[in-house]
Amino acid sequence: MQKLPHWPIHTGYASKDSVSLMKKMLELMGNPHKKLKNVIHVGGTNGKGSTIAFLSSVIRHSGKSVNVYTSPHIFDFCERFNLNGVNASNEQVFFALEEVRAVCEANQLQPTVLEASTAAAFYLFWKFPAEYSIIECCMGGLFDCTNVFDSSNLVCIVITSISKDHTKFLGETIGEIAFNKAGIQREGVPSIIAKQKEQNANALLFNYGKKFCIPASFFGVDYSIETIEPLSEEEIIQMQADGLPVNKDTQVLYQDSTTTLFLPMPSLLGVHQLENLATALRVASLLKIDMQQNVDQAILNTKWIGRLQKVQNRKFSNKWEVWFDGAHNQGGAIALAEWILQTKTDKHDYIIIGKSMNADQQGFISVFRNIDATIMFVTVKGEILPEMSSNLQKIATEYGVKSIDGKTFENAINLLPQNEELRIICSGSLYLLKDIFTF
Repeated sequence: MQKLPHWPIHTGYASKDSVSLMKKMLELMGNPHKKLKNVIHVGGTNGKGSTIAFLSSVIRHSGKSVNVYTSPHIFDFCERFNLNGVNASNEQVFFALEEVRAVCEANQLQPTVLEASTAAAFYLFWKFPAEYSIIECCMGGLFDCTNVFDSSNLVCIVITSISKDHTKFLGETIGEIAFNKAGIQREGVPSIIAKQKEQNANALLFNYGKKFCIPASFFGVDYSIETIEPLSEEEIIQMQADGLPVNKDTQVLYQDSTTTLFLPMPSLLGVHQLENLATALRVASLLKIDMQQNVDQAILNTKWIGRLQKVQNRKFSNKWEVWFDGAHNQGGAIALAEWILQTKTDKHDYIIIGKSMNADQQGFISVFRNIDATIMFVTVKGEILPEMSSNLQKIATEYGVKSIDGKTFENAINLLPQNEELRIICSGSLYLLKDIFTF
């Protein structure tokens, strides 16, 4: 079996010329992206993957088909290309990349892996059509290689929570980053704006929408979600008599101008996942997706690897509770820290952090300054450009965070007491999950 991606050779992630290069490639391929139906374009910093996972599950459970393109992958390159709930096969992705390769080599075009993968996704989704196509931005927005759609087949834009990430490419300030992310929006195409932790981001997105005549729905204004106390048997009987679809599992209330849903707690954990769920439901409501029959099962069956996921490895002590979360920037770290505090037990917490180079290391590490836990840093083997654990420890020391240089994940695990009740939270890079399963 051919190891993917077999082409092109990795030379970098993105450039300011990415959109123009993509348009040339796609035109030579017959513009497959223009043949996709009902495109939902998803940008933002945090929560894109989880929001997409909820939304695609809701669409499929409604009886509609949906193709999904996301990045990065963790174990298998084919994870990026999902054809109505099933990852594309190795052969399908190989031949799609060969289609892109033939065009590029014939016309002396040199795309990056992200650009080639995106073109391959559009080709695959054209050849294996679905009623909806969800496309996640690879990195950024305005100059992102996915930013090639127009209002002819775009039905919705989603902007998830924005925070500092990829500042080398997107800008140093929240304002610059938000402007970049907003660049995927189109005049007249509805936008769903997720909860923003940064007020600067909310203000910019609001003003951008006004300037370019973008009908936008904002979390907390146009749609909301909240947890409710478990209902007693008497309350359930009375509410059902009033025509409200509640049951013993009802713990969540979602509302917008046209839709009210009583729901169970979703499968993905954390308050931030409720917010991601709300964004997905607002999109589904806007698109008039049927959510009256199977929405409960849709959100209970939603899976997204690497998001507050309990993990096991036969080398772990049976006294350990080991978790992984793919948070890799300050916004993600804040959400993870909130979960750690909310779920604190008598077990001693260890937080194992591995990072990619050129990330906002200071912003991420500083979040854990006041968490009652032992911090350990590791170098992630699965990262193309990993930050050395010794460098992370130096940064932590500068911020007054006491820590241990664990070197590698395997070495860090071997340093932990085998006979103590521990909670171990691993984070900082999605590729750290690969180290956890393969050491």
